[in-house]
Amino acid sequence: MQELLYVTTGSPLFKNAHAIQVLFTCKHLSKFFDITIVYPLTFTLIKKRKELKKTYKEANIKLRFIPTTSLGMLFKNNIFFILDRFLFSCFVFLYLLIKRNKYKVIFSRDPIVLFTLIPFRLFTKIKMIFEIHTLEYFFYK
Repeated sequence: MQELLYVTTGSPLFKNAHAIQVLFTCKHLSKFFDITIVYPLTFTLIKKRKELKKTYKEANIKLRFIPTTSLGMLFKNNIFFILDRFLFSCFVFLYLLIKRNKYKVIFSRDPIVLFTLIPFRLFTKIKMIFEIHTLEYFFYK
């Protein structure tokens, strides 16, 4: 089966609808792909990694954490949130360079992540899927 990398910038904790939606989307996609979800590793998640990996493993989904900064949470500023996402995206780019031929598809709902990964897409045969929910939000903000 082909491998799909689901890149998300949210939290894997099931305290919010986003994490639940990601899990259920990946459960359904796992009928067609071997799924790996990549979440940013923040300070608040360090102690919870093993428990979260176990939960996702029960759903037949691999869970990876890639370190990032938490400047947005620290300074409560949109510029820092965007910087956090960009840095996380750069680390995902490096992760993909290491796992060069492993994944055939990258799936994300975050435009910053996919924009950052476009150069990787240009030099590989990897497919990128961008799930859009609020495109008008970017134009009318």
